[in-house]
Formats: sequence, structure tokens, C-alpha cells
Amino acid sequence: MKDINTQSAHWPVFYVPMSFLMAVVAMLMMGCSSNHSWSGSDSGAFTKSGETDSTDIVQPTDPKDPSAQPPSEGPVQSPPNMDPLEYACKNQAPQYQTVDLDFVANSADCAFSQNDNLDRIDGRLQARAEQFRELKLPAKTALCHIRIEASEDNFVAYGNFFVSLNSQLIAASYDLSDRQQSSSSSNLSRWDWSMIKGEVLRPSRHGVHCGPSGQCSWPEVGESGALRMSFQPGLFNSSVARSPSSDLTHRFGLHVGGGVAKSCQHSALKLKITARFVSL
Repeated sequence: MKDINTQSAHWPVFYVPMSFLMAVVAMLMMGCSSNHSWSGSDSGAFTKSGETDSTDIVQPTDPKDPSAQPPSEGPVQSPPNMDPLEYACKNQAPQYQTVDLDFVANSADCAFSQNDNLDRIDGRLQARAEQFRELKLPAKTALCHIRIEASEDNFVAYGNFFVSLNSQLIAASYDLSDRQQSSSSSNLSRWDWSMIKGEVLRPSRHGVHCGPSGQCSWPEVGESGALRMSFQPGLFNSSVARSPSSDLTHRFGLHVGGGVAKSCQHSALKLKITARFVSL
């Protein structure tokens, strides 16, 4: 009888490649590390959390380089040495407003010795009648350009007439160019009654006097005929347009006068205004 305890068993032998064993060991070592986790990126590649993929490296910016700085919120800031309004007009989205300004006919005689008028003297600028109309822009805006058009087929003024914008003359039937000048680059004369009242009216100064780049025509004093005025955008991109009152109101004036009773009479005049402005 054989001793079963001494009987040898024959087991199948399996050969495992060394490369497989090394791969298993490497995976076990990485799995035991607790310092990192894995995450997926939008591109499908995986990067280790806590490390930065080379495609996402952010290069440091030079604090002295304005182009490398992130855009700031709030109002548009103009570069140094550049007019803020000019910069805003070039870089902000334009807005437009069109209005008709109606100056009604005046059939009343001049009010001599009233309303800062002088006594009646023929041949002098002694009294005037005035009307004012306003263009009011929305809050926190600034006027960039303005277009002015006027077309009357039967206009008549029995005295000299003057059209002003923000107290600066843009059209006149009498030349006041040697009077007090505006401080603006447009070099337009100011309308200041205190400076011109009592002016001796010289025949050589009567005529058509139109602002820079404007086109104007009208009949002589006391005659009825066609009146045309046209001022293109950009003409008043100067202190003419930049000197409104604090509530963004731009004031147009019609001033007609002379030295005799009828000098303040005139027919109706309509100005068609198209304003281009930007938000600030």
C-alpha cells in the first residue's frame, strides 16, 4: 500500500513575460500615490490636476505695455494728448436725432429803447428782435457733428439777419468778422449784442456771409426771394458744438434788426437739424 502523503502532484506550468510584470508593478505604484488625480479636458486629452498643460501656459504681461492689459469697464478713456470728445466720436457707436426748428414770422416793429435796444437811428444797428430754438440731446451724450439745412422760396428780412449756434454766428447778411472772435478752431464771430449794438451799417458789408464749408444764398435786405443754407457734418466739430449749457441743450438763434421801425420784421424760417452724437 502506497503512502498518499508522499505522492507528488504534477501542476501545469505558466510562463509570464517579464515586460508584463513590470507594467503591473508600474500601475500599482501610480495607483498608490495620493498626490494627484486625473481629469479630462475639452479636447479629449488628459492632464494631471495641479499641473499645467503646455498649451495653457499664460505668459506674464508687461505692466508698462497698455496693449497687454485687459480692457477696463466703464466710459471710454482717451489716450493721452488726444481730445476726449474726438476720441469718443471716433470709437463709440453713433446715434442720430433729426428735428425741425421753426422760427415764426415777425410783423412787429422794432422795440426801440427796450430790451437793451437803443434809440432809433437810421443807418445803425440800434435794435433787434430775437427768437431762440433748442436742440436737446439725451443725458450722458456729446454732439459730434451736425447738419443744418434751410430752404425757403419766399424769404424776406427788412433788416440785417443773423443765425447763431451756441452764441456763435454761422450765417449773417452783414459781416461782423472783425468783431469779437470765438475761441474755437472754426474762428466764427460771437453773437454778443452788447458788443455790436450801435454799429454803423456800411453798404460794403452787406451780403452773404456763411460759416466755413457752408453753402448759403438769400435775397438782399427788404427783398423777397429764395433762401438756401446747407452746413455739412463735421463743420462744427469744435467748441461751437462743445459749448452747450450743462443740460446738453444746443441753442439756435435768429436775430433781425437795424435802425428803423421795420428793421425787425421778417418772414418764417425753418432749420432742419440732424445731429450725430455718442454716449459717454
